[in-house]
Amino acid sequence: MIEPQASKADLKRIRTCFEHPRPSYSIDEATELLGISAKQIERYLEGGDATSLRLPGEVRIAWADLIVLGLHLRWTLRILTGAVHGSSAADHLPRLVQTVPGTLVLPRYEWKGLDFLASKRRRVDGRPWSVSDLVDEAIHQYHWSSVEWDRIERSAPGIRAAAEWPTTEDVTS
Repeated sequence: MIEPQASKADLKRIRTCFEHPRPSYSIDEATELLGISAKQIERYLEGGDATSLRLPGEVRIAWADLIVLGLHLRWTLRILTGAVHGSSAADHLPRLVQTVPGTLVLPRYEWKGLDFLASKRRRVDGRPWSVSDLVDEAIHQYHWSSVEWDRIERSAPGIRAAAEWPTTEDVTS
């Protein structure tokens, strides 16, 4: 199965965010870097899903919140990893957060169903969703919310920070 890839424009936007990170961005800068409208960003901020920095006469978005917005509205960790792989930007994407290939063994009907759902998400969301992205999303929504962090952290140091990245910067290798 071929994983859908990001557009060249999105790859460039991601590399810019990671190669030249700044503490904060204006709404206009965020729209350019994310490739989405100011209204989408403002709705997201109003919903409390990301925190805006209110400065006199200006609303700014912290780098971590810019990446959170990108992950919720535009990209996936698979896309981020592919965009920064082999560049200096990879230094800003912690090793534990980077995606790696592996083997997932499922019944054929589940593969077909997941492929159908990923295809539907590609059409509806207009971004390159794959089966890998659906599995990643499901794990984040259902597993990490109920995991016993103390126990898992003892056997895999840094895993909680990686699961909470980019809002948690202290991600151990």
